[in-house]
Amino acid sequence: MRGHNSWRPTGWRSRLRLLLWLVPLFLSPNSLAQRTTPKGTPTLTAEEVCARVSPSVFLVEVLDSNDAVVSSGSGVVTRPGYVVANKHVLERGSRFRVSQADASRPVRLSQCDAKYDSCLLRVEGLQAPPVEIRQSAPLEVDTGIRQLLSPHTPTQAVSDKAAPALTPHEVFKRVSSSVFVVEAIGANGDVVAFGSGVAIKAGELVTNTHVIEEGLRLRVRRAEMSWPATVTHVDAVHDLCKLKVEGMRASTVKLRPSTELQVGDIVFAVGAPEGLELTLSGGLVSGLRPYGMVRLIQTTA
Repeated sequence: MRGHNSWRPTGWRSRLRLLLWLVPLFLSPNSLAQRTTPKGTPTLTAEEVCARVSPSVFLVEVLDSNDAVVSSGSGVVTRPGYVVANKHVLERGSRFRVSQADASRPVRLSQCDAKYDSCLLRVEGLQAPPVEIRQSAPLEVDTGIRQLLSPHTPTQAVSDKAAPALTPHEVFKRVSSSVFVVEAIGANGDVVAFGSGVAIKAGELVTNTHVIEEGLRLRVRRAEMSWPATVTHVDAVHDLCKLKVEGMRASTVKLRPSTELQVGDIVFAVGAPEGLELTLSGGLVSGLRPYGMVRLIQTTA
């Protein structure tokens, strides 16, 4: 619901860069998976892909002389005791470690390939399954990719797994009437901050607490229409607040418990980034991360 700032994890690449096909000199010929998936092999869901490869993915950190992290990226186990990472991640230091959750191990550099921006790291005692490697050439667009690229392909509804699948057009049509812009107004009548808000009940709207903190008064807007708003509840821990908006009529969204979310779920976001109202974006739940008393939901939407 944030207007112009979305959460980004620090020190962590949000998108896994599986550039393993670029490092043939590190890979045993016996470790290569089939270049094309047999037609009889069932297509994997995003959740199944995540469950299959996530034990093989680690955080690679570069340390300076004071043990401070100066650079970080992702690493992937290619065979027992060995992790491949991008060379540019490792260039700022000479000591490295790999970690997953709360466990970390020191590593030593085995060899690098500057042409492919890749390095092989030796990790003593690392117990993790290696990923299957697929050659990049010839790389054809398979059925699963075509489905993702097709604008007419139905995607799974986020509200109910048993419900009929909704297309992105249908998702937008269903929820866009419930999404508004929330503006914080300063002493001079100028907008000092803004973000997105979602109608949850008649005359009630939820937005982020940080959106309203600098304003002396609040305004809810859509296109040329606007309504004054007042704060009725603040939850600083979750960065959420509830507003009462007199005269606002809007359909309400159907809420789903966040505990039902899984990494790999398809998600859509409707908001107002940089003030561009009713912007639709789509992606996946890319991470569910504990953070103090809450759990952060990381998405690519």
